[in-house]
Amino acid sequence: GAWQQVVQRHDVLRTGFLSMAQPPLQWVARSVETPWLERDARAEPNLRQSLDDWASEDLARGFDLVQPPLARLLAIRTGQDSHHLVWTAHHLLLDGWSLSRLMGEVLSAYAGAALPPQAVRYRDYIEWLQAQDAVAHEAYWRGQLARLDTPTHLSQVLPRPAQAQPGHGRCIRTLDSSETQRLQTFARAERITVNTLVQAAWALLLARHSGQRTVSFGVTVAGRPTELRGADQVLGLFINTLPMIVGIEAGRPVGDWLRALQAQNLASREHEHTPLHEIQRWAGQGGGQGLFDSIVVFENYPVDQALKASSPGGLSFGEIAHSEESNYPMTLVVRQADTLGLQFGFMRDSFGEQTASAIADRMRHLLLQLVDAKAGCLDRLELLDPATLQTLQSWGAEREQPAVLRDASLHGLFEQQARARPQAVALVFGEHRLGYAELNARANRLAHRLIELGVRPEARVGLAVERGIEMVVALLAILKAGAAYVPLDPAYPSDRLAHMMEDSGIALLLTHSEVQPGLPPSGPGVQVLALDTLELQSVPDHDPAVAQHADQLAYVIYTSGSTGKPKGAQLCHRQVVRLLGSTQDWFHFGADDVWTLFHSYAFDFSVWEIFGALCHGGRLVVVPFWISRSPDDFLALLREQRVTVLNQTPSAFRQLMTARGLYEEADLSLKHVIFGGEALEPQSLRPWIERFGDAQPRLINMYGITETTVHVTYRPITALDLEVPRSPVGVNIPDLGMHVLDPDLHRVPAGCAGELYVSGAGLARGYLNRSGLTAQRFVADPFDAAGGRLYRTGDLVRWREDGQLEYLGRLDHQVKVRGFRIEL
Repeated sequence: GAWQQVVQRHDVLRTGFLSMAQPPLQWVARSVETPWLERDARAEPNLRQSLDDWASEDLARGFDLVQPPLARLLAIRTGQDSHHLVWTAHHLLLDGWSLSRLMGEVLSAYAGAALPPQAVRYRDYIEWLQAQDAVAHEAYWRGQLARLDTPTHLSQVLPRPAQAQPGHGRCIRTLDSSETQRLQTFARAERITVNTLVQAAWALLLARHSGQRTVSFGVTVAGRPTELRGADQVLGLFINTLPMIVGIEAGRPVGDWLRALQAQNLASREHEHTPLHEIQRWAGQGGGQGLFDSIVVFENYPVDQALKASSPGGLSFGEIAHSEESNYPMTLVVRQADTLGLQFGFMRDSFGEQTASAIADRMRHLLLQLVDAKAGCLDRLELLDPATLQTLQSWGAEREQPAVLRDASLHGLFEQQARARPQAVALVFGEHRLGYAELNARANRLAHRLIELGVRPEARVGLAVERGIEMVVALLAILKAGAAYVPLDPAYPSDRLAHMMEDSGIALLLTHSEVQPGLPPSGPGVQVLALDTLELQSVPDHDPAVAQHADQLAYVIYTSGSTGKPKGAQLCHRQVVRLLGSTQDWFHFGADDVWTLFHSYAFDFSVWEIFGALCHGGRLVVVPFWISRSPDDFLALLREQRVTVLNQTPSAFRQLMTARGLYEEADLSLKHVIFGGEALEPQSLRPWIERFGDAQPRLINMYGITETTVHVTYRPITALDLEVPRSPVGVNIPDLGMHVLDPDLHRVPAGCAGELYVSGAGLARGYLNRSGLTAQRFVADPFDAAGGRLYRTGDLVRWREDGQLEYLGRLDHQVKVRGFRIEL
């Protein structure tokens, strides 16, 4: 028959593969019989489903690569004069162009026409390949690879399905005839092909999802050399997959970029026969998916046209359907006719249906935007549609807060509590206790002395003391005098303290006579005051009458950073006061709460601990350093002092969970355990939750940064979080805004990683004496017409589909140890 005649005519249709040989070999049988099966579907109640099921069953049978033929036919009778033909073949035999040629030859033979002689055989192509200049190909591809910093894996930057499914899925998007005509007209005007236009849109889609400036994906090329006459008439696997490496320059005009991409395509044509595995090897990427996990296939072999053009009289063809599966997680097949069809084939274990559908929608959106953006630049193109952008904006939007505490100062709130509850215990350190009135009086005496010494509003006063009563007294006194405190933890390395003392420009250093000898020299312009040697009994103890406002500097805390040297973040009273007010609806802190000051006062978690207690009328228990490092003793202190509010870095809390007797007795008074300072892995809390549950005390994760005033987010941790390996940080504090952006400040889709930018009332003034760094980290807010600022956190996060934020890690080389940033 016609099929058998064509099989005997072409060696490749009688080819098997010896994959166990080294190197693997092809062998050609002298003759084979093409398997032909018949079925009758006329009685099937659901004809379409039955046809699809039988085709899937045939595909699932696979092939024995050693034994040709690697193709078979299934003819299914669907009516008196109609059949459904299923041709299943292994992709090692043929490419799409060959399929079109094959169908044409079969129909010509079926009609009785003589087939033309073959001028070239597939083996001639193999010989031509082996004669190519391998050195020139390697030089070209090494040059391309040098542009790529890291492979582009779309499946790794999107969340995987919660329950991975086997097999492949498919979703289709179509540009109608009018839209397709617009694309073609635009492409002609820009002197590019529609193929290049599709590749450009896919490159943009990958860049916006991955955050990479340069991306890579696979493209298929026909691979039929024009130098080999008659190569277009040969059946065989000529197609090749090559990496397309595309740089995204945000400020570049769209037209210029597209023409450069077209030129790159033309240059690659000279080297398109290079095997992909060789290019992968030069890149140092083993395996078939090292450089990319997505490919774009632009089909230009119209099988349906071949069938219609070659069909004998009386024979007509209906719908032609292709079903191909690649070994890449995402394959975009583009078919151009009167309309442009985009078929997204995806592995179900890498992409969920909803994710694949969203990718398809975004690709269509980008294609149409490219056509409309000829005169604009790449950074004006938006991956997401307006409704999606609005959703992302609403998830992290700032919300207006009541102005009740807007103009208050920190020490002013403390003074209100001292007047309202003078005899209530404010401060505990070991056996020592201070009531609110006494603590206020002692802080006032020292404040008056500081004013006598010339301390003025906005002055910066160094504080280098050990934990204890005097530390809190001195800190309040500095604020009451109108100044800002600069915490200098005596435990810090001497060179770090020396830098902080010099950089902060302090003219006065408060310390203790036992601490002073271990401090670095303070410099000629710095007055040093030992608090334990002061005689303050004759100094007034009323509140100083110092004119102050909420935007006055409250403290300068030094943090490490990607620049190496510590930098001083400047925070005002307003930022801390609004933090306390905007979180109160969640916590309802009050006078019956007992807090611990567990952390160093040079770590901004201490700001929350100190003022969270004293501004709400609660009790602050200062934890001696040695107890903070002894889980057993710290647990005893929590029980003895009946602590209700515990703030911990996750690493410190893990130590507490090892304390002896923790799980035997249920006599803790804790209402809130608040985590901050470093990433929380909820799975680490399993022993605690299994013993105490997640409701009493509540476990709250609060992501934050010094530059945005301690905390940014709020997320209760529940038993359900133990089941998923992630670090959820939740929703924004109401008067802060959160934006997850790519390197060009575009919003990133839900599920994709981006850098977190924070806006709103909690942003610091900036870095002391570091205007350049301030300008780099505190940038103009492109979403705020009023001219607000964004803080670039350097943290990698992503939105979840429920509008909650998830922490992924750092963008730089910092880690956090007990909340402190450490540069690697």
